[in-house]
Amino acid sequence: MHRDPIENNPYSQKKIFDRNKNNLFLNELKTNLLPLSRIDNIEDLYHNFTSTLSYSINKFLIEVSNSKRNNKTNPWYDKDCKSVRRAIKEAVDESLKMGKIKIYKALTKRKKRQYIHLRQENLLHLSMVAPNKFWRQILTRKSKDNNEIALHDWNSCLKKLYESPNFMDNFETLLTMKEVFSLEDIEFWVNHLANGKAKDIEGFQVEILKIGGPVLIPHIHKLFNQPVKQGFPKPWTESLIVLIFKSGDTNNPSNYWIIMISPLLAKLYSSILEKQLSIWLESEGKWAKG
Repeated sequence: MHRDPIENNPYSQKKIFDRNKNNLFLNELKTNLLPLSRIDNIEDLYHNFTSTLSYSINKFLIEVSNSKRNNKTNPWYDKDCKSVRRAIKEAVDESLKMGKIKIYKALTKRKKRQYIHLRQENLLHLSMVAPNKFWRQILTRKSKDNNEIALHDWNSCLKKLYESPNFMDNFETLLTMKEVFSLEDIEFWVNHLANGKAKDIEGFQVEILKIGGPVLIPHIHKLFNQPVKQGFPKPWTESLIVLIFKSGDTNNPSNYWIIMISPLLAKLYSSILEKQLSIWLESEGKWAKG
């Protein structure tokens, strides 16, 4: 499941988890996740786990204002916009509220147009009296949106970086019926995950795993021991690619940092597996030299 795109709405609200209802959330999870004990197929198990978790989280979200973000993001957002926005919140009658919203949209559109016009005039003046300052301002914000790199070129670039052609040939021989991860392993790593990170591709954050830990960890334990028997669930093979331009030629894929936003559970799985492999390699004296 992927989170919904953020609404481009001037009076929309941001939603956060209500931490005052942690116990209610745990009870909700316990009830909703109970049927998962009868599911063994990795794809069905993962889909039902993430769907149920998302459903339970959404029941305990509360709305907070986005006005501060709007103020910082839009330089044309001034006290007039704030005043009309406040009037929308205070309007009791629905028809009156809709009228205020129309006024707000017209006002913000006009303010933005005025800002752009003034900005153009200032840049034109700067280009005549101080060309160096003019070009510094024009070239300050280089973006990946300026490139003309074809999709197949990005595909070739990413394949060179991440493709492992020989690994999957022998994948079936790696499967085992043994339990690889213990409850203690998962509990330890969940509690040691860093807080304050952005949401993953499915809309989950570390804090939710910690809050729901007493209920979630036994189900994560079962989920994590299925891939070694059946292979990875399909969502773990998918990532959201974010490109951040560094410098140089914008049409050269090598001039971008490539950020892969993957499912949180997939990253947790790989962290535990990496640690276990490191311990085994060290105990067997199999570390690569140099």
